[in-house]
Amino acid sequence: KEQFELGLFENPYVDPNRAAYVVGNPSFQRKADLAQRKSIVLLQNKMTLPLAQPKEQDTLRIFTMGMNTAMFKEGAWSNYKVTSGDYNKTKGETLPAITEETDFAIIRIQVTTDGGSDRRFGGASPDELNFLSFSEMAKSNSWKISPSLDDIQTIMKTVGPDKTILSIDFRQPYVLDEASGVRNAAGILATFGVSDAAVMDIIMGKFNPTGKLPFALAKTSSAIVKQDPDAPGYPEEDTLFPFGFGLTYK
Repeated sequence: KEQFELGLFENPYVDPNRAAYVVGNPSFQRKADLAQRKSIVLLQNKMTLPLAQPKEQDTLRIFTMGMNTAMFKEGAWSNYKVTSGDYNKTKGETLPAITEETDFAIIRIQVTTDGGSDRRFGGASPDELNFLSFSEMAKSNSWKISPSLDDIQTIMKTVGPDKTILSIDFRQPYVLDEASGVRNAAGILATFGVSDAAVMDIIMGKFNPTGKLPFALAKTSSAIVKQDPDAPGYPEEDTLFPFGFGLTYK
């Protein structure tokens, strides 16, 4: 219906003059940036967020993984000393050293599947479809956590869980199982395909988090397997974060 109302069948071709105005329109981009920030859900905050803005004479030392550190070279971030922990394992590289002076670690986590030659539309292998906890996915063949759970755990141990902030992109309702250690992080954000700048605006308190979970998160993978498929959410004892959950600073 929407495609018919837009006239895509009668006139499917792009007007190049109109496209030049629409694509990259600053007004549209501002609305898109706002939508990204509104979508971020603050799941956990152990009195750490928002981080205090460094004073003019001070420096905030941050160790990151999964972020484009080029953004920190801009004027607004001049008081940040950022070290990227990203590396190429296939080239024999290893996790860079984390200095004792590091104030905080910020890790953006992405979960993907390898698709596999026998799976035309991608996804996990049939025998690993129920592997939704971080511990299970880390040991599987068809799920990939980036950065690896080993690296996440190493960073949290080195910097300290009370100084580690995790930003997890929830393409699916993953299980933050206790064994993985991710729940020990001082701050946990649920994101849905947002930019690094949007995440940093939440972390630094430039934008007050208002996002709410679009689904419930279970405590264990077994809770998902035994869940009645026609029932919303999970029983209270199996629920880590309910549908519509979201913390705020104010």
